[in-house]
Amino acid sequence: MLFSFVLQDFKIIINFTHSQKPNLLFKMKKTIFIALFSFLSLASMAKGSVSQDSKHINTDSTAILKEYSGSYKMSEFFAKYVVVFKDGALYAEADSYGENKILPQKTPDVFQSTSSYGTIITFIRDEKKKVIGIKLKLMDQEVSGEKE
Repeated sequence: MLFSFVLQDFKIIINFTHSQKPNLLFKMKKTIFIALFSFLSLASMAKGSVSQDSKHINTDSTAILKEYSGSYKMSEFFAKYVVVFKDGALYAEADSYGENKILPQKTPDVFQSTSSYGTIITFIRDEKKKVIGIKLKLMDQEVSGEKE
């Protein structure tokens, strides 16, 4: 006699002969279900604690993110680089080339653009910890700007 059951995307087939008791089938199903449930619960909890990309860290403070917002007068390549805080995240735009989300990195004050260039953005602070400038690393070129 052949018994089978499906649990989510897993198919488990259990073979029994007539000499085995049906109670054994129930115990095995229950054990497998508990094991899979535990595994999926742990995987779900781990997924919730890791950011979208493991190299990015969560910047929880809205106030910290808002410190980066502003317009930066660039020294070359672009006239202006604008950083805005909206929907709980930072977005940046060079002149009017289109806005891209910027993601915090492990190093404080460093972000990476989601643009196809993957620009690295480093915010510069003064001795009072106030954001006063920006440095962009774009395609092996570096350009800096002052906050207006």
